Amino acid sequence: MAAYHDPTTTTAALRTVAQRKEQRRVVAGTVIGTSIEWYDYFLYASAAGLVFTTLFFEPLGPQAATLLTFATVGLSFLFRPLVAFLAGHLGDKFGRKIVLMQSVSSQFFFSEIARVFPLVLRTSRCRLNHLSSFTRRTIPIRSSTTNRFTSPF
Repeated sequence: MAAYHDPTTTTAALRTVAQRKEQRRVVAGTVIGTSIEWYDYFLYASAAGLVFTTLFFEPLGPQAATLLTFATVGLSFLFRPLVAFLAGHLGDKFGRKIVLMQSVSSQFFFSEIARVFPLVLRTSRCRLNHLSSFTRRTIPIRSSTTNRFTSPF
């Protein structure tokens, strides 16, 4: 007599194996993502404490500079969960890959703006200084005491 083979138990067993593999993949991705995020927090807080106080807020004094520097770290603790909630909702609605690509693209775009903006500002300031020095040299005013032309500046 041949052994009875139930196809539903084999399918269920295969399904649980596939589910376990999927769970392991999800847990590994979650652990890696959370580790990267907390490493990012660690680096940002370290840079804030060591560099940002003297780089950005030095004219305010040491106490105010330290408070404002760590307020920026505190704001990141406030806004990251809010943005994660919004991104999770959009990921469920439109798909995680689309939201991830949009997130990475916007991070790249705004990082490039932050990188290029000081250069543009410096260039435009140099152009304005050049134009203002040009107008200073070309606008003569006759001095009342002498018969020479002098610059108004």
